[in-house]
Amino acid sequence: MWKRLLLTSLLAATALASPTPQGYGKTQKEDGQVVVAYWTGAPSADSLNYTQFSHLYVSFGTIESNFTVSVPTDLLTSSVPVAHANDTKVVLSIGGWGNCMNYSPLVNNYTAHDVFIESLQSIISEYNVDGFDFDWEYPGQQGACDQPYAHSDTLNYLILLQKLRKAVGWDVILTAPTWTEPFADSTGAPSKDLRGFSEVLHWINLMTYDLNDIWGNTTGVASPLRDGQGYFPANSSIELAAELWYKTGFPYSNMTVGIPFYGHYATSVSSMAENKPWEVWVPVVGASMELLCTGDGLGSTWTYEQIYSWCLEEGDFTKAKNGWMRQYDPKTETPWLFHPGNNTFISYDDPISVKAKVDYIKSKKFRGGMYWELGQDGGMLMPVVAELLA
Repeated sequence: MWKRLLLTSLLAATALASPTPQGYGKTQKEDGQVVVAYWTGAPSADSLNYTQFSHLYVSFGTIESNFTVSVPTDLLTSSVPVAHANDTKVVLSIGGWGNCMNYSPLVNNYTAHDVFIESLQSIISEYNVDGFDFDWEYPGQQGACDQPYAHSDTLNYLILLQKLRKAVGWDVILTAPTWTEPFADSTGAPSKDLRGFSEVLHWINLMTYDLNDIWGNTTGVASPLRDGQGYFPANSSIELAAELWYKTGFPYSNMTVGIPFYGHYATSVSSMAENKPWEVWVPVVGASMELLCTGDGLGSTWTYEQIYSWCLEEGDFTKAKNGWMRQYDPKTETPWLFHPGNNTFISYDDPISVKAKVDYIKSKKFRGGMYWELGQDGGMLMPVVAELLA
C-alpha cells in the first residue's frame, strides 16, 4: 500500500509542473466569456433573468462524514429544468464558508476518493447538473470554525481532482473558488506551481472580496481593483491576486474575477468627513486580526440593494441621503460611504466600480466574471456584469 501511495504522490507532484496538454483549450473551453452567478435560492429559479449569466451555481452541497455529498434538493429540482431551457449551465457548489469540515479528511483518505466520486456521478444522473464547484476555504490553511487542515491538503486535492476528471471526462464542469493567494504548499506558504490544477479545472473563481472591513486594524476597501492595503494577504487586490495565480501557471483564461454584490461596514475612531476620496484607511473601533468563525468581525454585511435603499438617492446611486456622504476612490476604483453622526464607514461596489472590474476582465481576457450572490443586488449590478456575454 505504501508503494502505491508514494507512486500516486510522485505522479501528482509531476503534474503540478507538467506542460499544458495539446488540444486542451479546444476540449475544455466554450467560446466567449462566462458569468458565474452564485445562487442560494432567492429570487426563485423561475423568476431569474437567464440572459444575464451563463452559469448558475447552486449553493451549497455538503460533504458528509461518510464522504458522500448531500444536496439542496429543492434548489436543484427547481433550477435545472428552467436553466437548461434558457441555455444556462447549472453547477452544484459544495462547501462554502464554515461548511468545509470534511474536505481535508476527504482528500487525505484515498479510499474516500472513490466514495466521493461515485456520489458525484450519482448526482449527475439524478439531477442532471452540468458540473461541480469545490468551495473549500482553504486547502492547507486554517479556515473558518476550526476546520481541519493538513500540510498534504493541496497535493492530495490535486490527486482527487485528477481521478475525478478521468472518471467524468471534460463534459462535466469542474471549478473551484480560490483565495487571493495560491493554495498553500506543504510548508504552509503559497504554492509556486499549480499548473496541475489548471489542467483539471475548467477555471478558478477568484474570491476577490472580503479583503477589508471584516477584520484588521483599519477601515478599508472590501474589493479593490488595485492599490489594496489590507491584511489577508497584505495589500491584496484583484490585480495582485490575478498576478499571483498567473505566476503559478494559471493563464488568465482559466480565472474568473469575483465581484461582491454587498458591502461591509465598520466604525472609524475619528471622522472621515473631511478625508480625500483615497484616504480610506483609518483606525477602526474594535480592531481585530482574528479570523472569526462567523466571518463577521469589525462590522457586518449589507447587500447592495439595502445600501441603495438606505443610503443612496433613488434614481441616482452617486448621491447619498439620510446623512450619508459618498466618495469614489480613484486608486482602488471603488465607492465608499461615511456617516458623520456615528462614524460608520461602508465599502461596497456600485455600477461604476463594477464596470471598472468588467473592463479589466475584458482587457486581460479572463475567463469571465463571478459574483456573490445573485439575490443581493436588486437587479442593478447584474446587467453591468452581463456585458461580458455581449
